[in-house]
Amino acid sequence: MKTLADFKRALVIGSEWEAFNHYYQSSLGIRAVGKVQSNCFAFITYRNGESNLSYCDFPLSKDIKFREDGTVEIYKEWCDGYRLMMTYKKVEQ
Repeated sequence: MKTLADFKRALVIGSEWEAFNHYYQSSLGIRAVGKVQSNCFAFITYRNGESNLSYCDFPLSKDIKFREDGTVEIYKEWCDGYRLMMTYKKVEQ
């Protein structure tokens, strides 16, 4: 993946992604995509035996970077500059 459009095409329902939240320094594990809309996507999250959707808005192209290993980095603007918030990597099936 090299562009935001590539990322959007890769986010198909049922595809699995490894997620890491850099703000909380925690792995979210491997999650499956449960919904994709024009402005956001959602991963299936299991809590207390129930499944829910956890939504994420698509970033602007200036807020996303693509590493050579296929990892997608999403940044958010803070008062002191940009901060890495989330990384996603598609799990090859």
